[in-house]
Amino acid sequence: MACECSFLFRSLGEHGKAAIIDELLREPRSIGELADALGFEQSRTSHAIAVLDDIGIVEKERDGKRIVCRISKDVEPILRKLDDIRDEYHECRCCA
Repeated sequence: MACECSFLFRSLGEHGKAAIIDELLREPRSIGELADALGFEQSRTSHAIAVLDDIGIVEKERDGKRIVCRISKDVEPILRKLDDIRDEYHECRCCA
């Protein structure tokens, strides 16, 4: 269990995945839209989405030819609360 928990928190703390989570908290997006918005290569974005999907943070849904990614309904309230805490207490604002 400790290994799974540490992987989860490392995944959430990694800058690329954290930026993707922030974007998806704003609105669902395709992998291409996320890559463009964040200035990431599509392969990096796709890999990060796969990891976030594996740990239950992100859900993917087909919309025609696109695959739209969104924050899982089960974890969205938790992530929004963590975002509020970060905004309130994170003084250096390095990742805001």
